[in-house]
Amino acid sequence: MLGSLIEEPEEYVQQCSRSINGRQPALLWGFDLWRAIVLSRNCFAAGYISEETAWKNILKTADYIYEIFGSFEEFHTNYRLGNAYWSRDFDTAKGRLKAFWFYKEHCDWPMAQLPWPNPKGIFMEQ
Repeated sequence: MLGSLIEEPEEYVQQCSRSINGRQPALLWGFDLWRAIVLSRNCFAAGYISEETAWKNILKTADYIYEIFGSFEEFHTNYRLGNAYWSRDFDTAKGRLKAFWFYKEHCDWPMAQLPWPNPKGIFMEQ
């Protein structure tokens, strides 16, 4: 069901539980790490944490993302998988995919052209 919601083969969903190319298993980390970034940003905007703390959290989260995923596409596909698992909603899943296709086709931000950083080899807690 999850594979069909995100328009990926069932094998993709299964491979998220395994280490590939020495990386940590992706599981549903894309969704959870994306949420950690959003929470840090929102907590700063609401005045709960300082800007320094927000950036510290965001940059640490980004390091985890680069450690687990080999490209933005891998990260975003896993984010969509986690979102589909959480919502189990066809329209939400299709909307996320449509937004990603639109981004890939039309985004002209210079930032979108930056190379995906290499993993730093940081320790990943179990």
